[in-house]
Amino acid sequence: MPQKVPIPDWHRSILDERLTEYQVASDEGEAWPRVRDRLLRDLAERNSAEGSRWPKKRMKYKLLDTVVLDRDLPQHGLRAGDLGAVVEVYEPAGLEVEFVTASGKTQALVTLNVEDVRPVQENDLVAVRSVA
Repeated sequence: MPQKVPIPDWHRSILDERLTEYQVASDEGEAWPRVRDRLLRDLAERNSAEGSRWPKKRMKYKLLDTVVLDRDLPQHGLRAGDLGAVVEVYEPAGLEVEFVTASGKTQALVTLNVEDVRPVQENDLVAVRSVA
């Protein structure tokens, strides 16, 4: 049975904004049943490939850690290598990560698994690219 995860007020505000955006442009995007089925299918494939329900990485991130995205997320305009900041930690293996443009505008606020990111390393080089 899933545990209840408290939602901070700042996150509720973002969700309210997204709901308003959806209501204005409700013909865009995918229907929830289709998204849910895709997510469940992806999770099942990932779990069967890894042989475990839980990620192999242990939680090692804390609030405001800078992380590097390990995979492309085209639906959010993100690419592997993009830098983000951990803004929430969900034990045992979840992270809320904010990705911002160089000017400070939020590009995406995404809930990720610890398997989707890695810590910044000493030899990482920061680069700039345009987003669509």
